[in-house]
Amino acid sequence: MANIRRRTVLKSFGAVASTALGSTSAQSAPPIVQSELTPQQFGASGGDATADTLGWNRAVAEGARLGRPVMASGTYVLRAPAKSRWNWFRRPSATTHVAVQLHSHTRIFAKNCTILVGRPEVPPISKDERHILFGTDESIESGALTDIEFEGLTFDFREEFGPVHSFTYAVGIVGVDDFKRRNVTVTSTGTLAGRGLLSQNTRRRTDIGLKHVNIVQGIYTRYETGVVMRDISFDKFNEALDFDGPCSDVTLDGLQFRNGFREAQCIDTAAGDRWTISGVRAENTGPIVMIYVKANGWPTYRQWLENGDKHPATFVVPSNWTVRDVWGRNVGGTLKSRGETLGESLRVGTYRNEHWFKRQRGGPSPKNITIENWTLENSAPIAVNDCENLTMKNIVMSDPRTLDDKEAGAALVLREPKPDFGGQVTGSVSDVTIRNSRGMGVSAVAGRGLRLDNITVDGYNLSGGQQTNAGIRLRSRPGGYDRPELGRTAIKGGKGNDLDSSSK
Repeated sequence: MANIRRRTVLKSFGAVASTALGSTSAQSAPPIVQSELTPQQFGASGGDATADTLGWNRAVAEGARLGRPVMASGTYVLRAPAKSRWNWFRRPSATTHVAVQLHSHTRIFAKNCTILVGRPEVPPISKDERHILFGTDESIESGALTDIEFEGLTFDFREEFGPVHSFTYAVGIVGVDDFKRRNVTVTSTGTLAGRGLLSQNTRRRTDIGLKHVNIVQGIYTRYETGVVMRDISFDKFNEALDFDGPCSDVTLDGLQFRNGFREAQCIDTAAGDRWTISGVRAENTGPIVMIYVKANGWPTYRQWLENGDKHPATFVVPSNWTVRDVWGRNVGGTLKSRGETLGESLRVGTYRNEHWFKRQRGGPSPKNITIENWTLENSAPIAVNDCENLTMKNIVMSDPRTLDDKEAGAALVLREPKPDFGGQVTGSVSDVTIRNSRGMGVSAVAGRGLRLDNITVDGYNLSGGQQTNAGIRLRSRPGGYDRPELGRTAIKGGKGNDLDSSSK
């Protein structure tokens, strides 16, 4: 395989390829030009999993030692080793097998470079195993490694050398500071397979210009601080961005999602402080954003590892979030084996129902959540189940799909839990337009802590359902007597009562 030319390296990657040596004479000696550091120099041949894996490990280690980038082009095959260096979530069955070990100051710059998945050194013993092509050891302490960068790589999870293990990740990092990916593609040109990133206990992760096509999952993360993701796209996926545990100081901008399968979740989140999500487009997917809490959301990574699925009395919740400038068409449906099941386009708050009550009693609510400038077409409802100080404004929903349910059968559902279960829905909802809803326009079950204003419903209960025969339905919160406050409304074109605020 030809090396990337020095001029191309300087232009594309900004690398310095020469070192000047000092001279005792009046005139300096000419610079000595270093050759590019490539996997081939360390035995990688391109197509041989054993040679490629060994060559990449040596190249990455030497590049980190010298502070020089590894330059890559061509096609390589990496395979998971038999040896496991750590266990994910400390599960005995979740042994973790890393093909290429990352180090501090690892930089991989690629042009026309594809990484394929080879047959593991030994077959997986458990479905719970984690196979990682480029990865680190586990670290409970933050900052165990720093300054790791990928640019220009393509990971192709096609089954050229046999089935790809279901939990195979392109990259897996734990305890890393300052991690960057730019212009990386994660794809499967065969059957749907592969996962992009496993990230835990990290600080300052940056992803710019990533593409994901025909994969299982884009990211799976928890306990991250300082995340920036911009210009990220997904086409044909099961789960896109899965923030499965608390993360804080997160910025997501310029995200595109198309053609989801099964769960088809675009942005699935658990908890954390100070999030901004903006510039999102989704079409033919499941939920665009899920903002809820998990009862095992311990405050720190160490506590989560040590306590597992035990539930703290005070778990981490989402707080101080803004989700703005979102467009979606045909979103919120979940493709199941028996057909499509209606879900939600957006969910705020966990369902605090009997199942939740058995596992967790009480606990804090998501708070200070702002939802603004959303446009949804032929999509599932927006549901707010639990939120303190919600701000929702400038929402347009056309032809929303709804359930046939007296509380949840609306385009916009605002529903407080029972008092014993904890939780609340308070704040303001304003400047909402709903057109041609199959069920109700708005269903609000809450108290006076929730105010609605400037709500337009133009066409409701078009399915003629007996339980959804209202444009706006207001009910007292469970066990309460007061209802949400209602300001200006414009309701017309429906089958039933424009406004239903009875006590029934």
